[in-house]
Amino acid sequence: MMEGGMQLLNRDGHSISHNSKRHYHDSFVSMNRMRQRSLLCDIVLHVSNKEIKAHKVVLASCSPYFHAMFTNEMSESRQTHVTLHDIDPQALEQLVQYAYTAEIVVGEGNVQTLLPAASLLQLNGVRDACCKFLLSQLDPSNCLGIRGFADTHSCSDLLKSAHKYVLQHFVEVSKTEEFMLLPLKQKEENILSCSILPSTPSRSFIEPAAKTRVCSCLLNTH
Repeated sequence: MMEGGMQLLNRDGHSISHNSKRHYHDSFVSMNRMRQRSLLCDIVLHVSNKEIKAHKVVLASCSPYFHAMFTNEMSESRQTHVTLHDIDPQALEQLVQYAYTAEIVVGEGNVQTLLPAASLLQLNGVRDACCKFLLSQLDPSNCLGIRGFADTHSCSDLLKSAHKYVLQHFVEVSKTEEFMLLPLKQKEENILSCSILPSTPSRSFIEPAAKTRVCSCLLNTH
């Protein structure tokens, strides 16, 4: 019984469960505000000439890379300042912001630095968003570059999609600056694997002999 005679439990001893859907959101909003004001920050990330303050627990909770750094017997787990290498400072700043807000904008201006940084920090959601953006940008003029970028960073799904795009649009691709700037060996590799697809469902595939002549002509042209 509470003071005043109010009965807390009914005869069966039932209780109620409270579940606040805004609790996590509001908590992270508050932590981000503290980060922006440098309150209770316990780690400073140094990259190039930039310093980024944050909370270890937030970084470790969303990034396996930081989790290993701050929870294993590494020297960084006891340090308040850590220097990172091989990562773009602007990309790192965006990813730290993402750790607190779960929001990030991927575009032409940052995708080439953001994807490698997300891969390093093992932020797979951001990495996937970068791949999705690049996939949406495939064009005869850039598909070879995107394919090479995907191969370099082990983005297997993007690599397959970009390669398929090259095969399906090979005639157009062969006329682009990207193709002309390829070393001769890479041109040959692209030509040997090219598939000239029909432009309409009713059009038949070009026969192998004709395909060989077209590919030979393209090679001599470029």
